[in-house]
Amino acid sequence: MPSTSDRGRPRPPRKPAGAPPGGEPGVPEVPFETALERLEALVAQLEQGDLPLEPSLAAFEEGMQLARLCGRRLEQAEKRVQLLLEQESGAPYLEPLADDDAELGL
Repeated sequence: MPSTSDRGRPRPPRKPAGAPPGGEPGVPEVPFETALERLEALVAQLEQGDLPLEPSLAAFEEGMQLARLCGRRLEQAEKRVQLLLEQESGAPYLEPLADDDAELGL
């Protein structure tokens, strides 16, 4: 039974001790590169099509959590870059990054 606040409204679930603020439940806080490598491995496993249904669903769920984690990390990095690239007027701007696909002819 969920706990309630003094006003009778349900309280949001508590994060486990040591959980990162704003982190994805069930996904440990890992470096971006580690999360991306794990995500790529899960995608490769799922693409092979050899996993039974339940392990496939578990891999898909973990992959979705990792994809969200990676997306958040990339958004945070973009914001940091934006702050670093302030114009002299103080107005932040985004400088387009080189399109890797275009450079590779893809």
